[in-house]
Amino acid sequence: MVTLYINKSDSRCGACNGGADPGEESHITLLGWRAINDKMKGCGAEFTDVSTDYINFPGLEDAIKEMRPDLPFAY
Repeated sequence: MVTLYINKSDSRCGACNGGADPGEESHITLLGWRAINDKMKGCGAEFTDVSTDYINFPGLEDAIKEMRPDLPFAY
């Protein structure tokens, strides 16, 4: 089980902690400061659920559920 974490200003893969595109079904694109060139890719883990590091932040959980209705929200 690999969680996609979507936060206020970033998103990351729960398997490798690398920056992740929140629209992808698996960690294909590595985003953020670790992605220093086009040869660096995500770890390839398939996202099975979605969460955030900001649990109980007003409106964020609903926005994440709307963004990724295909993934169950993990608390």
